[in-house]
Amino acid sequence: MYVLEGEATLVTDAGETVLKPGMAAGFPAGRADGHHLINRGDRPVLYLEVGTRAGHEEAHYSDIDLKARKVGSRFVFTHRNGDPYP
Repeated sequence: MYVLEGEATLVTDAGETVLKPGMAAGFPAGRADGHHLINRGDRPVLYLEVGTRAGHEEAHYSDIDLKARKVGSRFVFTHRNGDPYP
């Protein structure tokens, strides 16, 4: 993700980092690191996010014990241990 306008707080398993215009963050495939953005400012945040649409994708949301994997053209959501996610 690349921040174009505003300030966004990036929350990862390692903690929080404020991203300002011109700053970027990336997450290598295959490394489980739950992350999301929070806008704590008084202005909208505009950012660019780039990803693949590979035939097989898997995402880990470690902060909420969620795993998403692509099966065909849809995603299946489970807990890390494979139990269905409500």
